[in-house]
Amino acid sequence: MKRNHINIIKEIAIAMFKHGTNDRYLELGIHKAKCFNVIAPLFKLAIGVDTNKKWASYINPGPIFFNSSTDNYFLNLYDGIQFDLTFIDANHNFPFVQKDFTNSYRTAKENSLIIMHDTYPPHFERMESCKDAYKVADWIKKSKHLFDGELVTLPFYFGLTIFRKCTKQLLWM
Repeated sequence: MKRNHINIIKEIAIAMFKHGTNDRYLELGIHKAKCFNVIAPLFKLAIGVDTNKKWASYINPGPIFFNSSTDNYFLNLYDGIQFDLTFIDANHNFPFVQKDFTNSYRTAKENSLIIMHDTYPPHFERMESCKDAYKVADWIKKSKHLFDGELVTLPFYFGLTIFRKCTKQLLWM
C-alpha cells in the first residue's frame, strides 16, 4: 500500500505525455528509484536527486542522477531548466519540504505540477515515516501571496499533495 502513490503519479505523467507537456521531470529523493524508473521514461529529460549514491545503481539507463542534497542541487547544480512535473519525496521534515517546494516552484513552468508525498499520514502511529511533511499544505495555503496556484491533498497512500502553478484560471471557472 505504501507505494500505490506511484500509480497515481504514473497516470498523471501518462496524461502529460499524451498532452505533450512531458519535456522535463525532476524527482527529489529517489529511494531505490521505484517511482523514478516508472515516471522518467515518460519524459524527454528526467533528473533524479538524492544524497544516497547507491540509488544511482537502481536507475534504468537514460535519466540524469545527481548525488547531492536537494539544497546543493538548487544552489550549485541546477542549470536553469524549468520542469513540467516535480515529485518531492526527499527529507520529510517540514523545513526541508518547505525549502524543496519553494525551490521547485521557482523552477516550475506555468501549469506544471509539483507533487509531494507523505503529506497525510493515516494515523498517529505512522507519523514517524511521514515526519511533519503534512504541514506543507497549510503553509502553502497561508503563503498564497508567494505562490500562484492551486493545491489539493489526496488523503490516501500516506497523502499526495498536488500543486499546480498557475497565474490565472480559465475565464469560465
